[in-house]
Amino acid sequence: MEEATKPIKLILLLIFLGLTSAQAQKKGQYNLPEGLTEKNQKQFIQFFTEGEAYYAVSCAECHNKKVKRKTEYPKFTPEQLELYIMRVKNPEHTERLTTNAVSDEELQKIMHFLKYKKN
Repeated sequence: MEEATKPIKLILLLIFLGLTSAQAQKKGQYNLPEGLTEKNQKQFIQFFTEGEAYYAVSCAECHNKKVKRKTEYPKFTPEQLELYIMRVKNPEHTERLTTNAVSDEELQKIMHFLKYKKN
């Protein structure tokens, strides 16, 4: 990613995190795995919220669909998510990402979001 675009991406991410953090906790937009301690639940929600923000900034433009004015996220099986991780790391795909390229940590959080979001 170009150095000049990092501040813009960071600002967009911080704005999105602020807007979605409380919303994710209130609405329960995720499938919370059973058996998590309260501390782990908070970490799960934070990871989910960050993944949603990274997805919105780096992926949504190409991967979301609008159906009757409602945004639809892609629906992936766990197997498809694993394969997609390999695809995203493919140079042909990353060349098309331009300024929206994601780090390994961001990709991990995006996959967490996609895995646990409610359909």
